[in-house]
Amino acid sequence: QFKSSSLLSAGLRFYTVYGPYGRPDMALGLFADAMSQGKPIDIYNNGDMQRDFTYIDDIVQGIHIVLENILNQPQENKHEIYNLGTGVSNELMDYIRCLEDELGRVSQKNYLPMHPADVKSTLADITKAQALGYSPNLTIKDGIHMFARWHKEYYKETLIPEAEYVHMAKVWYNIYYEINQYGDVNMADYIAIRFAQV
Repeated sequence: QFKSSSLLSAGLRFYTVYGPYGRPDMALGLFADAMSQGKPIDIYNNGDMQRDFTYIDDIVQGIHIVLENILNQPQENKHEIYNLGTGVSNELMDYIRCLEDELGRVSQKNYLPMHPADVKSTLADITKAQALGYSPNLTIKDGIHMFARWHKEYYKETLIPEAEYVHMAKVWYNIYYEINQYGDVNMADYIAIRFAQV
């Protein structure tokens, strides 16, 4: 219908958008709320899932570029559909680990089978949007860092107080694991070096 009319239009397909003030029913909001309150998180397909996670700032950049091109070159850019993602598919478990590090706690994980209405992987082909100048540049590490900073401030009254202690427990577990992997190191020296990195 739009194609047969004289209206300028464009279709935008967003890929797993996250960031401050995001939908509370999306994974990152659910995970952050559960971790902050010491509750378990549900992880489908036993964690074997990949997503093209896209930070909201990159999405806004993409919307602006598409609109600009439609208005400036209407005959060339009418009725197109653009994928707005990063063009990179990240592991769900890496996403969760980034959030754990930022919130300073280890999540309780409830592993579940694949959800019947879900897909295992997503990956945006952003070639068409890139041709207009779209250039997403935020990694999940950077994006989750900014999300977590907002989340801790916005929900500060609901956070449980033991985050620091849970974070230290995670550090000690990693130290124990690494020393067992490299049993010939001097434990005192290794711990001193490792804690200097925390």
